[in-house]
Amino acid sequence: MGRNNNEARAAGAANPFVHELRLSAWRKLQVLLMGLVLFPVRVALAALLFLLMWPVAKLRLAGLSAEERAQPVRGWRSWVLHPMMLLLSRAVFFSLGFFWVKVKGRQAAPKEAPLLAVAPHSSFLDMLILCVAGLPTVVSRSENTTLPVIGALLEFNQSLLVSRKDPESRRRCAAQLSERLQSNGRWPQMLLFPEGTTTNGQALIKFKHGGFAPGVPVQPVLLRYPNKLDTVRWTWKGTGWVQALWYTTSQLYTNITVEFLPVYSPSEEEK
Repeated sequence: MGRNNNEARAAGAANPFVHELRLSAWRKLQVLLMGLVLFPVRVALAALLFLLMWPVAKLRLAGLSAEERAQPVRGWRSWVLHPMMLLLSRAVFFSLGFFWVKVKGRQAAPKEAPLLAVAPHSSFLDMLILCVAGLPTVVSRSENTTLPVIGALLEFNQSLLVSRKDPESRRRCAAQLSERLQSNGRWPQMLLFPEGTTTNGQALIKFKHGGFAPGVPVQPVLLRYPNKLDTVRWTWKGTGWVQALWYTTSQLYTNITVEFLPVYSPSEEEK
């Protein structure tokens, strides 16, 4: 870790699941005063934008049969509603202080790399990558469909849903994932956080292999948060998601760098 990140240094950096902010008295006072102003304003604005996203999300699949919903959305539902959702999604993160996103490299086309593998996974705020990548489809827990607004957004995204407690659900999701990744560009790109959980960003943990099972080309995507105060991390021990949101929204702005790395095509042996 660089010297400019000393205040955000994770306790016991060898453990990727520990992240505790160590703040000076002056920094604590600064965060408190700015948070009292910025936190309620930014969270309220983000909530309003989420409410605006809900009717757009519901409209995309409205009136379609189950068979039609199982196919990629085409026509006006795509070229009208998709840009609207992309704009609103970016506005949510803008309201939370992510004013600029530095992008390095080139995002591959779906036919070139059907799968985007993003790491390290730090918190729910990593979902900003969806805006940068043009709202690729994702895999989500089926329980999330019951959440207000979030369920509608997953439906809009035509996300793959899986119940971790149901073996049949996992098998069905794996089959659908393989079908989409091998569709030769008919489906949008899939985006996965292959670590499967969040860490302090000090190291990569073992990737879950499910997303790589189809053996298609993969584009690795690297996320960095080059800030003096490392507020984004949400780990098993230390900073929780509420604290991460408070500390992040209490900053004037938060920097993020998204780097699209060269596409990796697995060998026949790896497949």
